Amino acid sequence: YLISSYGGTVGLNEYSLDHAVNDLNISLLMILTHESCSAVKRVLKADDRDIVDSQLKAAIAPAFAGGKGRKYRDNAMKHLDYQIALALERYRTKVKDNKLAVAGLYCDDNAVVHLVNYNGIFGGESLAHALPDVDTAFFL
Repeated sequence: YLISSYGGTVGLNEYSLDHAVNDLNISLLMILTHESCSAVKRVLKADDRDIVDSQLKAAIAPAFAGGKGRKYRDNAMKHLDYQIALALERYRTKVKDNKLAVAGLYCDDNAVVHLVNYNGIFGGESLAHALPDVDTAFFL
C-alpha cells in the first residue's frame, strides 16, 4: 500500500494512513524524505504572510520550532523525525503491541536510501544496537 504525498506528512494523510494501519493491518509504516524535497524547502522559505501553503506549513513547520539547520539534510531529518513522532503517537497502541513498526527513511541525491529513525530510535549506534540483524551501512 503506497501513499505518495507532497511533503510526506502524517497530518495531511490521516485518513489514508488510518486505513492502511487499522483496516489493512500493515505491520510496517515507512515515511520517506529525500534530498532537495521541494515541500520542505518551500516551508523553510515561507514567511508568516505566506498563506498559499497554509496546510502544508502547519504540517511541516513545527519540526523547525527549535530552529532551522544550516544544512538541508539537517532540516530534512528534523522534518522526518517530527513525522515519525506524530505517527508513533497516533498509532502508539499498535506499536506498543508490536503490531506496527514506524521507520523513517532518507534518500540522498545519489538515490541511496538510509534508515534514520525506527520507532523513535535514531543515530547509527542506537539503530545498530536496536536492530542487530540489519547491515549498519543502511543507517545514517
